[in-house]
Amino acid sequence: MIAHDIRAPTPCWSIHLEQSLHDFYHTDEAIVRPIYSLSSLNSGNGRAMLAVGSSGGMVTLLQEDGGQVVFDQSLHRGDVRSLLLTMPDSLYSPVSGNAGGFELVTTSYDSNGAVWTCGRRSNGMYQCVERAQLTGAHKDKVLSVMRFAETGDLVTSDAEGRLVYWKADYN
Repeated sequence: MIAHDIRAPTPCWSIHLEQSLHDFYHTDEAIVRPIYSLSSLNSGNGRAMLAVGSSGGMVTLLQEDGGQVVFDQSLHRGDVRSLLLTMPDSLYSPVSGNAGGFELVTTSYDSNGAVWTCGRRSNGMYQCVERAQLTGAHKDKVLSVMRFAETGDLVTSDAEGRLVYWKADYN
């Protein structure tokens, strides 16, 4: 994997892996999507999940052990520029009856964000259902998201230099 500054064609650093996730992520060489954001989550049972945000609103979830793609769908109208994975048993993200589940927060160039509840289906693939929309506060591209662990409240930033505080309400 090579990371680079999008304003310059020169790679800044590279990571060399024994086995490349490229073979797992890009299952069709005719469709290569740029990767804009990454987030990971260790579920505590020895399995880690990797979330990948890319162009066209696409979000892909891969299981760390083997890199199996378990979710690959468009969740936004613009590029997904930031993601955040959290566990369901935390104070701010209650997911009931959702075995193997977690919460995903996404932000996009479509000026919106969303909170998703994701759970494993019987076939081993995952399904993500929108739980809350982060809309109306940003007029431009939403670039990043962070969460306060104590409360679950979110802060997003946009291309106009605006920070927006989102109060968590899980009632």
